[in-house]
Amino acid sequence: MDFKKITKDRWVSFILAFFIGLWSFLALSFPLTQMNVTNLLTYKECGFELFDFNSIFWPDDGQWLCTIVGLVMLVQLALSVALIVFAILSLFDKGYSDTSKFLMIYCYIFIFIYMVLGIIFSISYKNSDHWLDTANGYLGDFDGGTKEVISIFTLSYVPFIIATLALFAYWLYKNLSAKQKELPQQGSIENLNQSQINKLKVEQSSRDSEMQVEQSSSGPEKQVEQSQNVIELLKSYKELLDSGVITQQEFDEIKKKILKL
Repeated sequence: MDFKKITKDRWVSFILAFFIGLWSFLALSFPLTQMNVTNLLTYKECGFELFDFNSIFWPDDGQWLCTIVGLVMLVQLALSVALIVFAILSLFDKGYSDTSKFLMIYCYIFIFIYMVLGIIFSISYKNSDHWLDTANGYLGDFDGGTKEVISIFTLSYVPFIIATLALFAYWLYKNLSAKQKELPQQGSIENLNQSQINKLKVEQSSRDSEMQVEQSSSGPEKQVEQSQNVIELLKSYKELLDSGVITQQEFDEIKKKILKL
């Protein structure tokens, strides 16, 4: 495959899809619940640790919640891997782009769900008495006995913020690209760069030369005049070639056109 033929927009779409898929996978490593007990203990539990549907923070009465969260984590993992695969395939075959975009939307939704579950987990755990049981399980009889010496929080919001920033950056890129494409249509000849101006000049000259040759008749005097016109045109294009306005390939094509007429 010739990667030089891949457009800039396809490269940007591939990078975004691949990043969201990889980031959705890595999001599962961010703590759903983290508990710091003074300076003695830090314990955290992330999405990867809930694949067995068991949680260190919840006793048996929270098993139903662990099961739900574990299933969500498995679906998120599957979507992440699928998006990474289809993002790579879309780089080789444009037909996979729509599937890649579809999966990217779902990965973003599940990153949001991961954040919500982390918040629910942490708030529910903080408002229960299980935090003290966990602390006593690791420290023995915990002397503090108050929530002031224990901090319970989540970092599940971090992946959602990063993913949102990535999508916002992509939105800005698409809008700027659309505006840049509209500039040549809205502006005058001053908005065109030098190479575009030269190209327009060459195309106009080519059209003029064809008209001049077609207007010539087949009489002897006209044939001499036609030959002179052809020579002058070839000289003009040779000057354009020497000055770098047109390439050798373009000169050869124009030469063939003129000599055939």
